[in-house]
Amino acid sequence: MGILERGLKHALAPVVYRTMLLDSAQRHRDHCAVNGESENTRIRKEPQKFKYSASLGKRALLVILSKRGFGTTFVIDQPHSVLGRQSDCEFVIDDPLLSRRHCAVTVEAEGDYFLEDLSSTNSTFLNSRKLEEKSRLTYGDRVVIGNTIMRFYLEEEADTK
Repeated sequence: MGILERGLKHALAPVVYRTMLLDSAQRHRDHCAVNGESENTRIRKEPQKFKYSASLGKRALLVILSKRGFGTTFVIDQPHSVLGRQSDCEFVIDDPLLSRRHCAVTVEAEGDYFLEDLSSTNSTFLNSRKLEEKSRLTYGDRVVIGNTIMRFYLEEEADTK
């Protein structure tokens, strides 16, 4: 693969991801309904009311990129969202290496997103580093919990120039 082809591949990657993310949650629900399968994730039908920061005004996503659950998208629409195996978590992930309540994403009033390990057995990793304390999430961060690999994305707006 030549330099131009590699450059084009990397330039198109964000466009491909954005296109994939737009309706992956709906596709997942439709797939499960048609095939009579249970969903591995629970996506809330009616998001709880949560006022996002006026300064950023952005929502966030966690997208599963590992083989099991690939494309599953979690829309972070609450000030505190727990990820884990337990059914009362906001985001339930079917991964035997996850704790019942593994980690949490919180949104502060200023609109900053943070990731925190909830004393999980197998730890939480942010950009290949073991999470020792609550840490700020930024666009494109890689989050690994158990065998599940995710990326963190913020809502974007098109440039109107």
